[in-house]
Amino acid sequence: MKTSDKILLYSASFALTAFVGTNLLHYAKYRAGDILDARAINAQDYAAHTLQGIHSILLDGPMRATLYPSDHFEFDLPRGSEGAFDYRQQGDSLLLFSRDGKIRDPHDNWNSYQDYPPVHIYFPRQAHIHIRNGFANLSNEEDRKEVSASFLLDSSQFWVGAYRPQADTIYAIEHFDSLRVSAINSNIIFNKQTHVAYLDLRLDDRSDAEDRFSTVDSAVYLVDSNTNLRIRGKNSNKIRFVTMNH
Repeated sequence: MKTSDKILLYSASFALTAFVGTNLLHYAKYRAGDILDARAINAQDYAAHTLQGIHSILLDGPMRATLYPSDHFEFDLPRGSEGAFDYRQQGDSLLLFSRDGKIRDPHDNWNSYQDYPPVHIYFPRQAHIHIRNGFANLSNEEDRKEVSASFLLDSSQFWVGAYRPQADTIYAIEHFDSLRVSAINSNIIFNKQTHVAYLDLRLDDRSDAEDRFSTVDSAVYLVDSNTNLRIRGKNSNKIRFVTMNH
């Protein structure tokens, strides 16, 4: 056997051994119950910050926020990148700022926001969240009950429902009792796992809203002449439209 062939054989054997060994180690940890769940993995990657009495949140600047309904307030910043953010408490409000980064058009494709620094926000019932020049995804994958919140969007993109392209056909329904969203030059997308009992949506100054097969029981849309809507058939007869006069 040629020397080069031996090198290839030894390399392949080493890689196979390492692969099998790693999987056996994972299996041994699994058998021992030593496997991290999603919350533990999040704790490894993010530093948690808890503040008392927060009911209003301002997210200002280019950041990629995931918003989770919760029974308490908490925000988690990525370990090693906490310097990308400034924050302070002002009364019952959290003000969280992103220091750096290019602000992108709120009507861009979602891929263009992937280099924004991530942040996780856990917010209590009836919270008010103001998002400016950022990207946010509202997720209720835990299917918490009695979820209601209001949002003010300013030049931001906002997704409702924890969309994942790789799991487009397998998803759990995410329920929301009531959502009130006011948008200024913003883009809102309702993914198909979303079920909103009551939706109050105000779209102003070149704002867009797209329905990707979500379910809405009742809704009021305030729109103007510059609003761009894409609504699926099953929801169209459940929406009352009101035209704003400027």
